[in-house]
Amino acid sequence: MILEKGIINYSFFSEYYRWMLDNREALKNLNNNNWWKRQMTEEENRMRAHPNRSHRWIPNRLEEIKRELIAYQLDAQLGKAGWSRSRFASTEQCMRCNIEISRLRQYQKDLISYIDDHKEIGKSGYYNSLSDEQHAKLLQEAIKATNPNYTEEEIKKSVIRHPSNGSHYMVSDQFGFCPDCFNRYIDPMLGWDSRLDNYK
Repeated sequence: MILEKGIINYSFFSEYYRWMLDNREALKNLNNNNWWKRQMTEEENRMRAHPNRSHRWIPNRLEEIKRELIAYQLDAQLGKAGWSRSRFASTEQCMRCNIEISRLRQYQKDLISYIDDHKEIGKSGYYNSLSDEQHAKLLQEAIKATNPNYTEEEIKKSVIRHPSNGSHYMVSDQFGFCPDCFNRYIDPMLGWDSRLDNYK
């Protein structure tokens, strides 16, 4: 089966590709929060007004649909034992590269601690805000001070979770994979396959 952007062995994966065609719109919009909001009922839209809910909130009903789509895709491509059923589990090692995720988490903590320890404290007793330039300088200093305590692989795998100015994403496994492997290899497996664009 020759498609616009490559070749698919349709006979081998026919059930999976038929499933993708049946779920075309949802898969195309898997990470499009606005599309999912448009699937909400009137009652669910009223529920969004709760003060504790962010602008990205969607009801559990839709979150469950998204989880089922992701689970089907990962089962089809990795096998049922090839990933963790929990989005944010407590996997000790990445299921792809075997790196210790706790080491990546500690690396990030070390960077944040270094930056905090070298911030100036204002008259109020709180840290003064950093400009982006000041943060970038402190981050490079933190990396230089922290790297000797980690392996080359741990350093490389941690880049994706370097803290930004004023915020950071926690380091945890995603479906059993370290953030780097998830971003580079697993996330591209999810959602729509554009090679199916010409098929109905």
